Amino acid sequence: MKLNIELIDSRLKELEWSRYRLAKEIGITPNTLYSNLEKGSFRTVKTLSEILGLLETDLVIKG
Repeated sequence: MKLNIELIDSRLKELEWSRYRLAKEIGITPNTLYSNLEKGSFRTVKTLSEILGLLETDLVIKG
């Protein structure tokens, strides 16, 4: 599953958060976050949706 990294980074910018901060908010290490962003999973999408206030459907690139 491919995640919409541009949308995630845009939302982080709005919140004035770094990816490091996002990892801490989720409760994982930054390395785990980067790995999860690369491979994507349903769990990752659900967590990002809840933390960032974005729709799950917007976080996934279709196709």
